[in-house]
Amino acid sequence: MGVLRNLFSRPVTARELKTALLQLERDRRKRQGEIKRLVGERDEIVERVRNARKTGDRLEVDSLWEDLKQIRAEASLTRREARVLTLEAIAIKRYAWGLERLERSRDKDGVRRLLERVRKSRLADLLAREEIDEREYRKELESVLEEAAAGAMAEVEDDDPEKARFLAEIDAINRAEDEGDFESASERESRLRALMEDDDGST
Repeated sequence: MGVLRNLFSRPVTARELKTALLQLERDRRKRQGEIKRLVGERDEIVERVRNARKTGDRLEVDSLWEDLKQIRAEASLTRREARVLTLEAIAIKRYAWGLERLERSRDKDGVRRLLERVRKSRLADLLAREEIDEREYRKELESVLEEAAAGAMAEVEDDDPEKARFLAEIDAINRAEDEGDFESASERESRLRALMEDDDGST
């Protein structure tokens, strides 16, 4: 845990980010395996409780109940860890997307500013809360990476500013869908259609 805070405590390269993403994915799969194992143990204990109740074995029921509480606590913690890993991966993937485009345009100041924005952001703090608000996290992430999106747009501005705006919106829609935020993707798509209709002079 705490990958964001550790990773962005210093300048990072796109290669380091990709390595971190691979490790996050391995850790997330490991947590998913642990959750599956705990769910199996939970179901087994529930069945044993049912049998113990049938036979009136109160000591067995009490013992199994304590085991069940422990497993439920472990499963809850593991689910939270898996969720944090998923959200950290989203942030790193989005950061890498912005970093690659700033590097491609050789915008060293933009790279430095982007890193500073991530460092000063509330992303790591939001994930450290007991109750994680995913919507607030995604909103903070979007705010932090605005500069990267501007940098990506700058790559093609000289050739065709209208194309740059269009492609930036398309990329934003695709990113939202990749991250499972279909509501945001749909809203952006609707805005894009409305913008295109206005440009065409449609009613």
